[in-house]
Amino acid sequence: PGGNNWSSTWWSGEAIGYLQLNQIGTVSLSQVLSTNLVDNTVYSLDMLIGRRTFTPIFACTVQLIAGSTVLDSVSCPTISGDTSSTLNLTYSSGAANPLTGEALKINLLLTNATGGFYEAFFDDLSLTARAADTTGGEIPEPSAALLLGGGLVAVAAWRSKRK
Repeated sequence: PGGNNWSSTWWSGEAIGYLQLNQIGTVSLSQVLSTNLVDNTVYSLDMLIGRRTFTPIFACTVQLIAGSTVLDSVSCPTISGDTSSTLNLTYSSGAANPLTGEALKINLLLTNATGGFYEAFFDDLSLTARAADTTGGEIPEPSAALLLGGGLVAVAAWRSKRK
């Protein structure tokens, strides 16, 4: 922290990913994982992203890839200088994915279309996997559960007043 970087520490690790480009083009940082794509699985890729105080242009894209096919991608959100944010990419493989068995890969991209100074910082990347709901049942939204819970509390209060 300090100087032209950040006023406080936003990262938690000692190995921060960093992309920088000051000419037209694309740079990337990627890693092939020891995990392969599995059917009926929901993958969640989470990370921290950061922008230094003096970074004029902050832009990046994060991709989840199986073999050589991009499964899903997300653009980094716009953040102010000297700040950080979280980024999430969620992908569901489905029941009979043709890419099942292919190695998973995380790709961090920075594309410079103007020739200006672009950069992005990354930390705390994690990919988690969980079994998808294959029962066909709907998963209630949190607001519906809150509404139901509020209704039950109101009924209980009404009943206790009647006694």
